[in-house]
Amino acid sequence: MANMKISGIQLLLARTLLGWNQEEAERKAGVSKTTIKNIEKGHSDPQSATLEKLVTTYSLAGVEFTDGNGVRQRERGIIELHGREGFNAFLDDLYETLLHKGGEACIYNIDARHWPKWAGAEKWAAHVERMTAIKDKMKTKILIREGDNFLPASSYAEYRWTPADEFNEETIYSYGEKFATLTFNEDMVNITVQNNKQASSAFRTLYNLYWETAKKP
Repeated sequence: MANMKISGIQLLLARTLLGWNQEEAERKAGVSKTTIKNIEKGHSDPQSATLEKLVTTYSLAGVEFTDGNGVRQRERGIIELHGREGFNAFLDDLYETLLHKGGEACIYNIDARHWPKWAGAEKWAAHVERMTAIKDKMKTKILIREGDNFLPASSYAEYRWTPADEFNEETIYSYGEKFATLTFNEDMVNITVQNNKQASSAFRTLYNLYWETAKKP
């Protein structure tokens, strides 16, 4: 997809495939309805950042862009995200998935200081607020390094400790039918998201066995 030119008609087809109106696409992608309308009608060429937001949002929601102006339902393709924009797109997908499908989010091996760093203070505060607002629809479990008492998501999540010698900088998320890995470096975060019900379910099964024996902070 990196070398593929995405057209306005593909973005229209992607939105239609998802069953979203322009208002819903605006809310989820953070791109104005007017801009979406103009791009889809071919009245304007999108800036690269705007195009990336739309393509990433539609891809995370299950659309794959193909050659020849096409789109199709994504099955198990892996989506790669990077940096601040990618991290915030990931947080948006996490929220939207839990909002509409509920269930569990299981997070393993996270130093939660990465969240406000990569989201930005304002975005992170808004994310905590929206996740707290839907905490009755879902359950979030977070395993962190033993001895760490930085618990910024405690308004909606439960924390437990994992032994310090088992902790590393690769974080794993399972939510809905998705399985994601995040690798944090000093100047970059790299994220892969896979729509794989079997992998997500298997990970949650093992996670919950581990969770039962983990210590509470």
